[in-house]
This record gives sequence, C-alpha cells and structure tokens, in this order.
Amino acid sequence: MCETDSNISLHDDLLAGNYDDLYWSVSAENDLSEQDYILLDKGELLSYTIGAVVAAAIVLKGHLVLDYPPSFPLALMGDVTAVDGVAVFSVICLITFVLNLLATVSALREATAWDGAFSSYAAIGFYLFPQITVHWPFLVMSVAVGVGLTVGNYRHKWSSTPPAKIAWSAASNTAAVSFLVICLGGLGLVPMAASNPSSTEGNPQSSEVLADLFSRVSLDDMSYQEIADMLQVVAHVESERLGLQDHEPRVRVGYTGSAAANYNSSFNVITLNASILSRSQGVSGYDAVESVTHEMAHAYENAVANETITSRWNSPLGNLGPDDIARWREELNSNVDMNRHFTTYWYQDIEVRARNYADDEMPRLLAMASDAS
Repeated sequence: MCETDSNISLHDDLLAGNYDDLYWSVSAENDLSEQDYILLDKGELLSYTIGAVVAAAIVLKGHLVLDYPPSFPLALMGDVTAVDGVAVFSVICLITFVLNLLATVSALREATAWDGAFSSYAAIGFYLFPQITVHWPFLVMSVAVGVGLTVGNYRHKWSSTPPAKIAWSAASNTAAVSFLVICLGGLGLVPMAASNPSSTEGNPQSSEVLADLFSRVSLDDMSYQEIADMLQVVAHVESERLGLQDHEPRVRVGYTGSAAANYNSSFNVITLNASILSRSQGVSGYDAVESVTHEMAHAYENAVANETITSRWNSPLGNLGPDDIARWREELNSNVDMNRHFTTYWYQDIEVRARNYADDEMPRLLAMASDAS
C-alpha cells in the first residue's frame, strides 16, 4: 500500500468510528518502533564510549591517589600509589559504564556522549565519596541533591520504574554531585570551613595561639572552624614576615587530594586537607603550622612571580635575581605533579625554597610560642 492509500485508509477508519482498531494498530506500530529503539546501534555505542573515555581521561589527568579516612574498608589497603588509585578508579569506571548504559537503554532513549561522560564522572564521585563523609554538611548536600534529581526525573513514572533502576539513578546522581562539591571545595569555593575575618582582628596574642597549637599531638579533637581560625593567626604572622600584609591568604579546610595542604593563587587561599585532619593522631599542631608556613612561602613566590609585590635581592626566601624570578614563573606554570613526577617536583626551586623557609621559620615560631609560657 502506498503512503497515499495508507493516509486514505486511516482517514476512512476515523470517519467510520473504528477507534479501537485504530488504537491497537497504532499501539502495535509504537511497540515495534520501541523494540527497534532498544537495540543499541553502533553509532550510539561509539558516541557513549567516546564520552566516557574523554571524561575518564580528564579525571585521570588529576593524578588520583587514594586518600580515604581509615574508617573505610579501602583504607585497609594501606599506603597506596597513584597507580593503585588509577586501578581502583578504572574498575569503578567499568562498572558505572555498564550500569549507566543499561539504565540509558532501558529508558528507551538514545545513548549520547553526555551519558558516557556522566558514567565516568559518577565513577570519580563513587571513588571520592568517602572524602566528603568527613564533613556531614557535604554528605547531606550531595545525598539531598542526588535524591532530589532522581525524584524529579521519575515523578511521573515512579510506580512503573523498577526499584533497582531508581536506586542506581539516586546513587549515580549523588556520586556525580559529590564530585562537583569536591571540585568546588578544591578550588576553595565551597570550603568545609573558612577562617573568620575577625580571627586576626585586634592583633590577638600570636604567641598564645602558637603555644596552643604546638602543644597538640593531634588536631582531631578540634572542629574545622577552630583549626582554620587558629591557623589564620599563623598566616597573619607570616604575612608580616613576608610583606604580604595587603595580600594575606585566607586559611580554609577542604579537599586537597593527597597533599596535606595547598595554596591556590587564583583565590589566594591556603587549604588544609580535611581527610588528613580528621584522622586520629593524623596531624599534630606542629605539622599544621609547618604546612601553613610552607604554603605561605608559595604565596610569596606567586606574589613575586606575578609582580603583586616587589621582589628584592635579600628576600625572606633567599637572594632573588631576574633569572630566579623567571624560573619561578616557569615552574609555577608547569604541569609537574607531586604524585607522578615526584623527583622533579621535589627539586623545583619553588619547592626547595618553600621547604627551606619553613625549616628556618619553625624555630622562630617555637621561640614566639615560648613567650606565652
């Protein structure tokens, strides 16, 4: 039957009132088209795979290293390397690749590159999820948004959707949201705690704060807010020493990967690693002060390299000539990573000088702390 004849037949059925026959005929055609749609074609699979691989490659460029709190089973692996981290992530990635593909196909819709990318980002979310559990607001936020997205997606088909599919959707959405939260936390945009601007107002007794910190074998009995406020005093002391009074970094507690602390020049923020701070006997007050002092040296190096402050030959970090500053700029703009290029990273001039500065500063800070006794 040609297309014109088909249209005439359909029109005649409508005029004759054969609605039931027409309904079942159309339903049969829809069922057939849906069966054809379920079969994943090569183009969809290729698009989905490309999306997943590209997203996974972007994640892996972040140089994963497992750094879970000891209360989680994966911590039983003991000390792990970047290779171990990549292996664990790859296994999780394969699982989410398959599960998300099945969920996409069962929803009778085309599998796109974005669906593939989501599977990889959900994988890194599952990988990093234990990191946010050390800070319950992050955990509640991730779960609430993940469940909310799932409810919104299935609100009109709740009763007809298999529970396993709903559970997977809620879990993968929560994982993806946790990854986003951790990313924002790593940038200092969503910290677990940030020092109060008033923590250094009125010139608090730095020696007393230092004495308190140095007396602590571990900081695990302190809140993140207390830690951030006390270490802001250390940053304040070092800002005066380094000439950074107008560019004093803000101290925060958040996610820093495997590092104990880092300095983000874009936001002028020093972030302490919450997952390490939360460990029993994980970080002493002395270690925390040394970490902040080290990062303050990096803040100084960035300020000099960016000409935020004027460099001088006899600087707190040693003599600085034009060649030294040019080297700092080059190293600060390089992609040398602590985990995968440890030797190169360790012997960079910016790293050597920051370590030396912290080593020289600690006796001075200890002497300040003794003034409080």
